[in-house]
Amino acid sequence: MTLIEALKQKQSKEGMSQRDFARHLTIEPVQYWKLVYGKRGFGRKTLRKVFRLYPDLLDVFVQEGDV
Repeated sequence: MTLIEALKQKQSKEGMSQRDFARHLTIEPVQYWKLVYGKRGFGRKTLRKVFRLYPDLLDVFVQEGDV
């Protein structure tokens, strides 16, 4: 599983739209959209925000070999 797949699962589990989930992550909705559709990668600030809310996803990120 990739980090974005894991985030989409969290979004679905929490019953949020992409816009609401982006705001939950404290990122711009367009930025989240670009991540979901592969138009951009994760920056350090975005990763920091994701891992503060979902520290369990750090394992997914490490397993992807992105560290």
